[in-house]
Amino acid sequence: QVSPWPDLKPYKSISAFSDVDDYNNYERTVNTDLISGIKLKIVVYYVSESDPTTKVNSQTYLKRVVVTAEHTIYLQPVTFSTLAAY
Repeated sequence: QVSPWPDLKPYKSISAFSDVDDYNNYERTVNTDLISGIKLKIVVYYVSESDPTTKVNSQTYLKRVVVTAEHTIYLQPVTFSTLAAY
């Protein structure tokens, strides 16, 4: 099961991450009381400041964080995203 504070082994706790970039390529499997085996994958990348829907290869002040959740039987991939500014 997922505990919000802190993550349990083998997961890294929030204290292990100093920047949103640390979550890039982070994966884990979530088990709940209702369903087990939900796979979460996170990708983080820089986006254009003038168009935050456009991925760029250079450093900007905006990063997009994309989380995909899926389950092989019960859940087609669902993607959530947000912007991180600094």
